Amino acid sequence: MVIALHIDFEQAPISIYSPYLGSLAKLTLSDGLFSLNGDLDVDLTDEEPHIVFTGKSTLNNINFLDNQNKKNILSWKNITGSGIYFSSVDGVLRISKVDIDELNSQIVFDQKSQLNLQTVLIQGVDQANEQQNGKPLSIHIDVIALSDNHAQFSDLSLIEPFYSSIDHINGQILNYSTEPNTVLKVEGRQCQQEWLF
Repeated sequence: MVIALHIDFEQAPISIYSPYLGSLAKLTLSDGLFSLNGDLDVDLTDEEPHIVFTGKSTLNNINFLDNQNKKNILSWKNITGSGIYFSSVDGVLRISKVDIDELNSQIVFDQKSQLNLQTVLIQGVDQANEQQNGKPLSIHIDVIALSDNHAQFSDLSLIEPFYSSIDHINGQILNYSTEPNTVLKVEGRQCQQEWLF
């Protein structure tokens, strides 16, 4: 038996999923809207269901709060994935293009040289997922387009700690994949730098 569905899921609030996020990372999802449009086919013929999705997805006005420091760590105005193809049996996720608009990230190395984006992840999650799923998901994205993104970088592990702000990060990441063939073409403007004594 094959179940075929057309999905039009528009601008649904996703902050209600913040408790689930808490099992993966020390983050709070304080805001955001989710849209999903496309076709979903579920083949129940075999013992293991075969799920195929084709379509597009959008995440708007997302904001993640670092629970440890009570500060915003990652936010963006819009991320859109178009030309999405997912197959559960093949373990494949292909996306033609991902547009990232007005992303703002806080990147901090603490006094022990630990990156904040790593310390917020709960240890053991990746290993548990791999054991449960049997094999890792193969991911390929043809183009990731960056538009007017921003990053604040601090390194507190140095003898003379410093802070730097980079604005207007634009460019493309080509052939992003779980295979090592990614090409990065990005430009940005450093608008502020200061030493933290």
